Amino acid sequence: MAKQKMTQKQREARIKAAEEREVRQKAAQARAARTKQIFTIIVCVVLVLALGLPTVGLTLCSNQNVQQAAVETSQAVGDAGVDAGNGGDA
Repeated sequence: MAKQKMTQKQREARIKAAEEREVRQKAAQARAARTKQIFTIIVCVVLVLALGLPTVGLTLCSNQNVQQAAVETSQAVGDAGVDAGNGGDA
């Protein structure tokens, strides 16, 4: 089988098709890179929320417990002082 020579039109068509394939390939790579970046950002945000929210919740709960304990302590000290004062006067 003899190799046939390509005409000018055939050569131009092959070159054009190759350029179009290259453009489509570059666009697909750009989309893939962009998707990967977005996915990475989403994963980081989820991790920050997953690790941060419980920490903030525990911090707020412990602060409320500390404040509540301080109020109870001050009330107990105040009640003891009032009881001691009343006991001494009566």
